[in-house]
Amino acid sequence: MLHGFAAKRKAAAFAASVRPGHTYYSVLDNNAQHPGAPERILLEWTFTAPGWLLSQEPRCGHLTATGAWLSYGPLYAKRPGELKTLRELGLNPPRLEA
Repeated sequence: MLHGFAAKRKAAAFAASVRPGHTYYSVLDNNAQHPGAPERILLEWTFTAPGWLLSQEPRCGHLTATGAWLSYGPLYAKRPGELKTLRELGLNPPRLEA
């Protein structure tokens, strides 16, 4: 995994290449976060039109494309391998409640 300026450059390049409405993928190492799921899970990201206020980057929920890449990246335009998403495994992601 990249850190520092190299990671920020890669994340910015990814954000500049994002097509709104297209699905991107990242791989999550499942360290007992989702019991019954395999060791590696596929996360799906669908970014919408540019964000609000100061950031004009595409967003997926509250995360910008850069933020998603830095937190969960790298993100891929093509689905990697035979990995499955939580939805495909029949497991619901945990809900965050305030």
